[in-house]
Amino acid sequence: MKNNVLEKQEILKLDNYFSKERKKCFGLQINQSTSDCSMFARLLKHTLNNLGDPFDGFGGQVHTLGYERELIFLMADYLRISHEEVWGYTTSGSTISNIQAVHLANLKLNNKGVLVTSNQAHASIEKSVTLLRVKEMVEIEADLYGKIDLDKFSDYLAKNRDKSFIFCFTSGTVSKGAYDDVNKLIKIIKDHKIPRERYHIHIDAALGGLITPFIDAEEIRADFSIPEVDSIAVSFHKRLGVPFPSSVFLVRKNNLKTIQYSFVNDYNSLDTTIAGSRDGLSPFIVLTKLKSIGYENMVLRTKKILSKATFLNNQLIAKGIPTIFNEHSPCVYFKAPHPSVIKEYHLPKYRHANGDVYTHAFTMEHISKNNIVDFVEQCSLK
Repeated sequence: MKNNVLEKQEILKLDNYFSKERKKCFGLQINQSTSDCSMFARLLKHTLNNLGDPFDGFGGQVHTLGYERELIFLMADYLRISHEEVWGYTTSGSTISNIQAVHLANLKLNNKGVLVTSNQAHASIEKSVTLLRVKEMVEIEADLYGKIDLDKFSDYLAKNRDKSFIFCFTSGTVSKGAYDDVNKLIKIIKDHKIPRERYHIHIDAALGGLITPFIDAEEIRADFSIPEVDSIAVSFHKRLGVPFPSSVFLVRKNNLKTIQYSFVNDYNSLDTTIAGSRDGLSPFIVLTKLKSIGYENMVLRTKKILSKATFLNNQLIAKGIPTIFNEHSPCVYFKAPHPSVIKEYHLPKYRHANGDVYTHAFTMEHISKNNIVDFVEQCSLK
């Protein structure tokens, strides 16, 4: 009985702490508005394990593989690929989704691919190179706004056109929320006459994957409507408001044709996924929330977070604080305030070559305009 009381006290203590801090989570790509997820509490008494491949696996009896497949098809609709052409699965975050992409691309290219990405790419890209022992990694310098520098990309390809490549481009970079210009990058690849069979294009759309489908900005959309895009990773916790990290990996099914996967008798599935045991609760919650919100409301929600980012940018500029701001992004990159504000608002620090320190803030759904006004005031005073 005493232990139960202590456990309840500890839960209450954590709940109170998190409830206080969530309003000040400015520095992370996370939507902390998760209160509507309490309706799923009944499912916490079950261990839901989506073992193996969601299209081929058996998963035992206590799983949500059917809901996972439905989620994959819904995301396929948003990312403009037919259900017949797509394969994928849900993961615990886009780090795993990116690793899956590099793993698949490396196998497809017979372990001869050079991974080419931006120096602003997510850390998981470099991690995948280390874990998978990819032949070589090349980081192309980004421009001031965080996009891959097109001229530097072209210069590199001009000197290395005889190689095979795993291209990892980003839709919504971590530090500046930038969108690589995928169409122009692909044009450069074609201009250098690199054969289609010698490259794989992956889009890390952990942030942008649930932004670009809901705005009128074709110039930054990086999805399967571009024929050369092979695979995409999208995070759910950044936009939807779910109480755990969650992601989906999607790939054109024809990329799997040349890869021989072993069969796992333990769970009656081809060994296509990085993890064997996979969370079965998150795909059900994500699917339910996406369907409940609906396309039109996602459009409205996206418009609001982007409007708040513009508001934040303008407020900072009005206080004389230098910023870098990408249109259609919920991220504002700006000169860092006092360390106490950095700590209070969960902000990262980016040190420039000249010694200046910058940070960023995201205007996700849990951040209100009043929160922004208070935040900017703190940034300008200390």
